[in-house]
Amino acid sequence: MQIYIKAQDERAWKTIEKGWFPPTKEIGEGADKKIVEKSDTEWIEEEERLSNCNSKALNAIFGGVDEEQFRRIFACTTAQEAWKILDVHYKGTESVRVSKLQMLTTQFELMRMREDESILE
Repeated sequence: MQIYIKAQDERAWKTIEKGWFPPTKEIGEGADKKIVEKSDTEWIEEEERLSNCNSKALNAIFGGVDEEQFRRIFACTTAQEAWKILDVHYKGTESVRVSKLQMLTTQFELMRMREDESILE
């Protein structure tokens, strides 16, 4: 999937790695100052380009998953968010990965050939 997204646009993969957020602007002054999302008509060219990269990556992810996976990520608005959900689902968190690796290591170390088994088995 990583190669497929990079083939669409190298910058699309970077939006997954670094993340993308809708552009914002400050309104008001002093204590009344607020930060709000810009409407898409206010975006400058660079903001549109980055948004497009996010859309390409999100489209690639949506197109590369089955219906069950899609149900997990359909509400995501950023490619990074969708990628993280799928990553945690399939790889688990870091502590889960370490635990799985330890269990596999233990199983491998305990593996012995029974007397009734041939080498091929």
